Amino acid sequence: MLFNSIAFLIFLPIVFAGYFLLPHKIRWAWLLLSGYVFYGWWRWEYLGILVFTTLLDYYCARKIFANSINSIRKKWMLLSVLTNLAVLFVFKYFNFFLGDFEKVK
Repeated sequence: MLFNSIAFLIFLPIVFAGYFLLPHKIRWAWLLLSGYVFYGWWRWEYLGILVFTTLLDYYCARKIFANSINSIRKKWMLLSVLTNLAVLFVFKYFNFFLGDFEKVK
């Protein structure tokens, strides 16, 4: 779904209306679901990766706030950041570097 498409012009008011009509406690779930729909509209094949990183980041955040020891908190933060950077590298830059590596051979 592109920002300048008819589908987005229909989607955006639905998301806003749902956000303001739903109780405050479940608005986060509505926005999460809306984000998944928006992203899945473009490439549904990658939704599994998005769900994986969402769940991992949520788990790491829970562990960070549950611990008062800074070294443990930093390890959970590092796990979250490095995992997201690894996913970004693999799906955005891996083919680029692979192509450059093959040219060197």
